[in-house]
Amino acid sequence: MDYKQDDVKAYGEWGSDGIRQGAFQSEDWEDAARALWLANGANEVKAMRLIICGSKHRRDRVGEIFRDVEVIERMCENAFRLLDGARACAICHRRPEAGLVLCDARRCISAVVRVRSLALPIKGTLDMAKVVEGAPELLDADDDTLSLAGKTVRILATTLGVEMDDERLGEILETSPMILLADAADVEAALEQMLPLSRNFPSFASFVVDNAEAVIDSYCRSTLAQTMSMRKSYRV
Repeated sequence: MDYKQDDVKAYGEWGSDGIRQGAFQSEDWEDAARALWLANGANEVKAMRLIICGSKHRRDRVGEIFRDVEVIERMCENAFRLLDGARACAICHRRPEAGLVLCDARRCISAVVRVRSLALPIKGTLDMAKVVEGAPELLDADDDTLSLAGKTVRILATTLGVEMDDERLGEILETSPMILLADAADVEAALEQMLPLSRNFPSFASFVVDNAEAVIDSYCRSTLAQTMSMRKSYRV
């Protein structure tokens, strides 16, 4: 979501500065919404961004739910109760559209079932809060997207040489859940690049657990390779 553009639309050309200086522009619901977001884990910046989602220029259903304090409270309750203690503010800050799922308990339960059955074919325990806060797109993804995520998980397990009940697989997905939304071929290629760097680790799986973000971030992989090269030169 382009928050800078939203700032301009909602608060004028001063953008975020206008937010800080324009208290006189606030609507009746904003103070109550801000208090709710802050009480449910948001910091000041996230709370303001979430309020922007409900600014009157946004006339779609997403804008409506972010202007309704009762709905915001329901989103927070459903996220915490149905998603292992997840924070609605973290989910909606990354993907406001996910609020449409969180505000409906039945739809939220259905989304959890679909994500677990299609995208997460692992047999071990998994902290769903970490997964959906890091990859909230999963909550409103279609079945094809979730099935592709499941394929990526299986490729990840095969490449790491672990079974689906290996707790390290869950740790990787909790640390870097955007792996689930990455192209399977890209994930496989990234793991191939990382394999030579893991020689001094007990196993490749353990190495990826410690460097899970590098699977989807090429800059992290480059930095990791440089670090490992420097360590090798020091040993020599």
